[in-house]
Amino acid sequence: MLIGTDTVIPIDYHGSAHLNSYSEAFGIIALDEGVFEIPAGEIVYVRQI
Repeated sequence: MLIGTDTVIPIDYHGSAHLNSYSEAFGIIALDEGVFEIPAGEIVYVRQI
């Protein structure tokens, strides 16, 4: 999520052992199993970390 905007942008993630990706995150969202894309304009809940 970009600070001061309503846009969520994914960070690069290379598997469960790549914890450095989380250090770049400002928040997380949960997706249902099998969902790999969210349409533009979709409302999502972002949990700030």
